[in-house]
Amino acid sequence: MAVFSMTATRVEIAGTNFSDHGVSADLSIDVNTLETTNFASTGWTEMIAGIKSGTVNLTFNDDFAAANIDSVIWTNLGAAVAVKLRVTNTTTTSTNPEFQFTALVNQHRFGGAVGAIAQKQVSWPVSGTVTRATS
Repeated sequence: MAVFSMTATRVEIAGTNFSDHGVSADLSIDVNTLETTNFASTGWTEMIAGIKSGTVNLTFNDDFAAANIDSVIWTNLGAAVAVKLRVTNTTTTSTNPEFQFTALVNQHRFGGAVGAIAQKQVSWPVSGTVTRATS
């Protein structure tokens, strides 16, 4: 896969595919750095990798129908849910990896502006390991 435009990303929360409501998806994975600089470091900072962490940021066109985006988020508020993200809404492959992880649903939002599409933006911390499946 070469350069691409994210036009058909798969967003799955708690086993439900919300790609038809998804507007943006961003998974940020960071590694804490720990300084190990000592007198033998010859004037340079030395670092090692520490604990990994992640955050998923999602934006959806809101929907209050039963079993849709608002009710799934509301029902799971305070719980850890399975999340899966894929570049495209097709089969998982080496060029279309699926990122699988558990996120803590610690945020629910409601609101919007006059005349604008009602959207829900959330940012949830990842709890545990993120895997990158290619098949």
